[in-house]
Amino acid sequence: MFGKLRNIVAALLASLTGCQPPAVNEVPTSATQVSGDSIVAPILKDLLEHHGVPTDADGTWLIAENGMRMTGAVVKEYPSPRGTANIQLDFYFELEDGRLMIESVGGLGATKADAVKDGIQNFTGGSFHVLLSSLFNVNADDQIEIENWDIAGTSRRVTIGGMNVRTFTDAPFDPPTHWFPIVQRAIENTDLPRGTHWFRCYYAQFDNKPSAVEVLLDNNDWQPIIKAMSDIDWPAKDDFYSVRVFGVIQDGGEP
Repeated sequence: MFGKLRNIVAALLASLTGCQPPAVNEVPTSATQVSGDSIVAPILKDLLEHHGVPTDADGTWLIAENGMRMTGAVVKEYPSPRGTANIQLDFYFELEDGRLMIESVGGLGATKADAVKDGIQNFTGGSFHVLLSSLFNVNADDQIEIENWDIAGTSRRVTIGGMNVRTFTDAPFDPPTHWFPIVQRAIENTDLPRGTHWFRCYYAQFDNKPSAVEVLLDNNDWQPIIKAMSDIDWPAKDDFYSVRVFGVIQDGGEP
């Protein structure tokens, strides 16, 4: 089984590293540019309502009682070995100021349905509870950390999800944690304007070398933090592993 998963991972990495850089305007910036689908949006609705956030439908979008609009969709299907599926799921949240928060996850499986299930598990394991707490004020303290960071001299509230680690072997693996304080210090030295911001840190390794290093701020590549993550001495392993952390920065930290 793990040999097949290894082939899926190899195909995923090949599809990601072999593509051209996206066009500057490829990342949506407005809710009018995207829509949900009949696969992911209903799952998102069920997840929210299970955690006490009722929603009403507005076409392919969902509207919560606090006015937040959100949806989700399978946006890409990558080439994979025969009999496997490799997809990207995007979740969209329209903020009060009209900006579009996008959280993307990958899904792998024997079928598209299995890949969607894997992607949803990836989403709930690393991002969902951060969004519940920061956007809907739902108590998710057992799944997140809420801290006050001094960012460029201003105290900000930062909601951070647990480190989401993915491997495809039975071998024990203790994920490195020393890298996150380095990233935190880099963020604290960044001059962020007031308002809500969000970041995603992702590192993946395969065959003893990095296969992906990604840090996004407000949906865009955050080059200084990418360099900070790239410079970390990550443990080398033959098999695939990845670590991922998602966080939301908001005004209102304790003085």
